[in-house]
Amino acid sequence: MLKNYLLIGIRNLTKNYLYVLANLIGLSFGIACSILAYFIWEFHENFDGIHSKAESIYRVQTVRSDDQKLFAYGTSPMPLALHLEQGSNNIESTARYNVHHEVIKKDETVLYQQVAYVDPSFTTIFDFPVYLGSSDLKDPNSAIISESTAIQFFGSEEAVGKQLELQTENGLQLFTVMGVMRNHLLNSSFKFDLLLNYETYISNYDVDEDDWATFSHVTFVELSQPHLVEDLTQYLQTYISVFNNSREDWVAEEFTLVNLQDMSIVSRSIRGNYLGANNPEGAVMIPVIMAVIVLLVACFNYMNTSISLSSTRLKEIGVRKSIGAHRSQLIVQLLTENIVLIALSLVAGLLLVELLAPAYNQLGPWVEIIPSYSNNLGAMTYMLALLLATAILSGGYPAFYVSKFQATQIFNGRLKLKSSGTMSKVLMVLQLAFSLISLIQGIVYIQNTSLQEQFDI
Repeated sequence: MLKNYLLIGIRNLTKNYLYVLANLIGLSFGIACSILAYFIWEFHENFDGIHSKAESIYRVQTVRSDDQKLFAYGTSPMPLALHLEQGSNNIESTARYNVHHEVIKKDETVLYQQVAYVDPSFTTIFDFPVYLGSSDLKDPNSAIISESTAIQFFGSEEAVGKQLELQTENGLQLFTVMGVMRNHLLNSSFKFDLLLNYETYISNYDVDEDDWATFSHVTFVELSQPHLVEDLTQYLQTYISVFNNSREDWVAEEFTLVNLQDMSIVSRSIRGNYLGANNPEGAVMIPVIMAVIVLLVACFNYMNTSISLSSTRLKEIGVRKSIGAHRSQLIVQLLTENIVLIALSLVAGLLLVELLAPAYNQLGPWVEIIPSYSNNLGAMTYMLALLLATAILSGGYPAFYVSKFQATQIFNGRLKLKSSGTMSKVLMVLQLAFSLISLIQGIVYIQNTSLQEQFDI
């Protein structure tokens, strides 16, 4: 039966090739925009997604009052990490993180690099893919560098075991490269080029790690029991008075914890934030809205043309009903034809995505969309749902509309399909309205991008 449906569907599609081509182009663009919007959403949702312990990792924030309003700061007292690790049973490990731009030298190559000073536990809490050497930072004179940094300093040579020089106030300090990690993804809160031991920061910047008036740019804690995070938050408040006694000019109200999965979202509202922030919500929602509009325009156009062409199939429907076909069978037949066309549009849409993704990436340095389908269950599920939803949305009404007529109505010659009926008029108005909305949105988006490029910040 299904084979028969497919054969009839293909025959009817090839018979009306101009109608098929017009709708194929429109639906392909709509589906391509929808798939691209999915990958934009996925890029946003997977921010810091490479870290397997994300649910257990939290950043400590300091909340203080300013002009009777509460503001969160990403910094926290430097001694807090050590006290938490010793005083709480819910702390698996802690790691301090301070980032500075430093002068790094190798022979005649001198570069200004972003250096993150971290406790050795940092590389066990987070999953930064080290593909050469080791991620061990216990030796104060060890370093882990990014892939791009390795190429800048060593070219095609083996970087592990080689030495780099850090320019300090006391002269040059040698470090041995212990490992090379992959470059950071754009949807990552971390942008450092080198990792150095936190002891190097303490000695080079002459800070007292026991001084509560001294700040760590970020304090990370890994919880052994994440569900007890509220208990740990309450325990944190026992150190508020200790901190305030050391900084009477900068009084804190409380310490709070933010999970790594939420950290990038709230980072844009954090003062003293030394980590990367996620893209604004509008950067995600605008492409999604545009994709929905483009797809709806294509679906409305397909519905209108399907209703207009239905009159050419009335005799076929009448004959099938005369020999005993049920309305449900006709609906399945018409929807099968529709699914064939949508499937072709999906294939064409996937090809268009490969062209649209690089163009979208050129809009700014904050996003990198790389379409990936293998081992991506979310993308495959989304495309299957998109296929079925588009097929029902674009072909559902014509299928139910045409299949309702009886054989006697068709063969007595008095049946006239109202291609300009109320439904067709509504679809035409919606199609034109959404088309104008998409054009206006596109123009405004281009103008806004141009303004930001030329605006004197």
